[in-house]
This record gives sequence, C-alpha cells and structure tokens, in this order.
Amino acid sequence: MKYCLIVGYQIWETYKDFPTIRIHINDQLVDEFICDNAESREITMDTSYYETVGGDLRQVKRDRTETLKFTVPIKYKIYDVDSTNWPDLGKLVLEVINNKSDYDNGFMKKRSIVGFDPVFLIRKDLLEDPITLRRIFEKHLSNDVHFTMTWGRSWPENRLRHRWPGISGYPGREILFKRDPTLYGGGNQKFEIAIKKKYRMFMLCAKQWRNKGFLSIDRYFIAWYQHFANKIFDYKAFATLDERGDVIKVTAEVQEKQNKYLHENQ
Repeated sequence: MKYCLIVGYQIWETYKDFPTIRIHINDQLVDEFICDNAESREITMDTSYYETVGGDLRQVKRDRTETLKFTVPIKYKIYDVDSTNWPDLGKLVLEVINNKSDYDNGFMKKRSIVGFDPVFLIRKDLLEDPITLRRIFEKHLSNDVHFTMTWGRSWPENRLRHRWPGISGYPGREILFKRDPTLYGGGNQKFEIAIKKKYRMFMLCAKQWRNKGFLSIDRYFIAWYQHFANKIFDYKAFATLDERGDVIKVTAEVQEKQNKYLHENQ
C-alpha cells in the first residue's frame, strides 16, 4: 500500500553552511537534502461550541468559538513510500549531519539548531480523499469533545490515546505535560520513531502513547491539512449537559466551506 511521509524542517541560528538531512525507513534511504529553511508561518483551526446545560424547566445556552494557532515551517517534504515489505514493527530515522556550531575558548558563540515539525505518516488514498477525511474529523470531534468535558484536565494514564497521523511539536489536548518526542536539537542528531502496524495500517508511534482505544486525531494535523489541501472546514460541536454538568449527549458537524488559503506545495 502507498503511504505519504510528510516531514517539515527548519533551522535556527545557522552557523556557516546549512546542514544535511537524511531520512531512512527500515534502514532504507528515502532521501538526503540540505536543510535550507529558516522560515515559518501561522496556521489556524476554528471550532464552534454550542452547549445546553440544565433540566427541562431551566436551561442555559453557551456558545463560543475556539481558535487554535500553530506555527509551522514553510517547507516540508512529501514522499510516496510503499509499505509492501515493511515489518509490523519498523522505524523511521531522521538524521542531521554536518550541523556545526561556533566554539571559542570553550564557549558557544553561534548555534545551529534543526527541528522537524510535523512528521506525519498517512495512507496516500486518505490524504487525497477530503470527503473521507472530513467524516473522520467529524467523528473525532464528537469523541474529543465528549472526553474533554468528561475528564477535563484529569486525564488518567490509560486515557492517553494514540495520536494520528504522527508527531508534532505540540502536545495533544489530553496530554498537558507529556509532549511528543523532541525532534529538534543542535549539532549532529539522529531521531528514531517507531512505525507500528495498528488498525490495519502503519502509524508513527511515540513511546508514551497507548495503542488501544480509538485514535486521537491531532488538531495540528487538521489545521495543516486545511492549509495543504486548500479546503477549509466548518467545525461545530453540540453538547447537552444536565444540572450537575454531566455530559448527556455530544454531536458534531464538519462541513467544507469557502476556501481561505492558497495552496502552496513546498
């Protein structure tokens, strides 16, 4: 099956020449290129919430809109990769070489830091199917709102769901103090991410994620996808709660609306 590997990359505080990046999947070289991007941009995702709280006689209605803003590198690579011969447990390796810093009498005067964000692995047919993705986003939004209202900030360890389709520099909504593996650093670095077969497909897996229960769709990915595909979605979540604030029902609607961004394929 064909997958798309998406790797965003950026360098900070460049010293002398740009470093080189090598990407391997299961010890096979995917690409080698110069990390020449020092710029980023802001992408957003808006969600409207409509809550009804109370009993049959008295109800309070609360409407609000949440805007999430993310900073992403302006350059990313997209690779078509074939999973035919992949093992059920493999690995993705992101390697940075020729990444130099300026040391003078034991003190660092100029650093050269490279970071990867995002790092996604998604089936090619899904990435190219906005209708199916919209339905996935809708189901996720309903589950996400229900879990967030139920658990709030007290997410137990067994509720840390697997985030799909990969790694970003932002923590998930239920992971307040447990970030993904750090994918940036100075000097020569090698970052390794497990590739596991789960739910009949291959996924990137961070160590602290639990591979059970339904997937948690990374909202960073939703914001990124809208910008990438030039398809903006209208996210609406409807929740009904009783007098004590316990969740009775949650539904969601995700519809495509007029395009907002120009598609820039890096």
